Amino acid sequence: MNIVELAQKNANDYELYEIMGTLDGQTFKERKLDRGEYPVAVQMLWARPLGSENNEATPKNRLVLR
Repeated sequence: MNIVELAQKNANDYELYEIMGTLDGQTFKERKLDRGEYPVAVQMLWARPLGSENNEATPKNRLVLR
């Protein structure tokens, strides 16, 4: 789906999920965000040790639009 197709959809057709991955890359927790939650506020709560951007031992968290 490209940006034009996405722009033509209704926001109520999608849900936002917080995905938290384990150290070995497997998903261990998935949580649907409430409509009143702010994704950036959720993202700010994620632990980010210094120098962890390329460290495979750091859990990988992400937001997914479905």
